[in-house]
Amino acid sequence: MPDGTSAFLLARHWRVSTRQWAWEFPRGMGADDEDSRDTAIRELSEEAGITVSRDQVKILQHIHADTGVLRDDIAVARVLLSEEDSQACNPTDWELSNSRYIPASTVCQMIAGGEITDGITLAAWSVYCAHFLFGTNA
Repeated sequence: MPDGTSAFLLARHWRVSTRQWAWEFPRGMGADDEDSRDTAIRELSEEAGITVSRDQVKILQHIHADTGVLRDDIAVARVLLSEEDSQACNPTDWELSNSRYIPASTVCQMIAGGEITDGITLAAWSVYCAHFLFGTNA
């Protein structure tokens, strides 16, 4: 379980496929000329209006949504924000209802209570927790 001092940015998106709102970590598709870090930087800027540098982004792991069906490569990125960065959150994505910084304990409660059901967000959380628990400087 991550320490009690960290907060995680969750965004509430309207998802057409499920016809409901979903709490998710900010994310998006990479462009052909981008590496995983550049995609994370661009998507955080587009979705939350937060600008970060490459050294604030660490790729923790690459995952696949469904190896039986899809050929994909999803990078799980940890982005460390300064106090000023976190204050600059200004959602710009039309699908985004709101975003909030949520303590780790609340994220766990939201998962256990069925409030977070997005598979990629759940997988990313488990990757982050594994890195944190095993001391790999998540």
